[in-house]
Amino acid sequence: MRSITPDYFKTLGIRLVSGRAFAESDNEKAPQVAMINEAMKRQYWPSEDPIGKRVSGDNGATWATIVGIVGDVREFGLDQKVAPEFYIPHSEGPGPSALIVRTTAEPRALAVAVSQAVHDVDSQAAVTHVLTLEEARSESLASPRVTASLLTLFAGLALLIAAAGIGGIMSLTVSQRTREIGIRMALGAKPTNVMRMVIGQGMLLTFAGVGIGIVGALVLTRLVKTLLFEVTPNDPFTFASVAATLVVAAAVAVFLPARRAASIDPIVALRTE
Repeated sequence: MRSITPDYFKTLGIRLVSGRAFAESDNEKAPQVAMINEAMKRQYWPSEDPIGKRVSGDNGATWATIVGIVGDVREFGLDQKVAPEFYIPHSEGPGPSALIVRTTAEPRALAVAVSQAVHDVDSQAAVTHVLTLEEARSESLASPRVTASLLTLFAGLALLIAAAGIGGIMSLTVSQRTREIGIRMALGAKPTNVMRMVIGQGMLLTFAGVGIGIVGALVLTRLVKTLLFEVTPNDPFTFASVAATLVVAAAVAVFLPARRAASIDPIVALRTE
């Protein structure tokens, strides 16, 4: 339960789904009213309109009639599920513990004036933890953003290591098969055939690695579930895009040894052996 003023939703930009918002006339002299979020509608009235229904926040001592439904808000972090909430006018609930102000001016420049206005009403009120919504959002996202940045860095390093490893293996393979490639070309194999052979072997290794990686990722997805927001752990698009990136990186790594193999002079190769 949250006690709010009539302009709360307008100030925060929370959309009104149906019904009406609170008005100044919704005070202690009027019948008690309430608003709920969509999560509460889905849980308690999944197949009917809750407008006109009654809710209680004190185990049935008092009841309030629902007059509106608003969109869900993740107030406790992106990793927390949206909880059912209902709102009552501030005149019917406890005193406010937070003041939210919307302005077109520089927010920080307005902080002193807002604090003074609060003290003009109640000189004993303590105004603490003043920050903009952008700062509040940044604070809540700081930890997952750092984690995501580190994971991105490690993933990039892993991609480079994998590409370098494939390229190194294929370069070693070409060096060890210089005589064989020279004989093939002496017997009529074209450079394009040699290049296709080397690339095919490298990509076979790549596809095997990608397949093993996908299976491993599917098994370990539950470990990263808490780090995801609006993305399922087994998101097909993510898996496909990562696999495509690995394949492209491997193809680039394999191309250089393949081109070197195609440029081998059979006479020089046989003479070297």
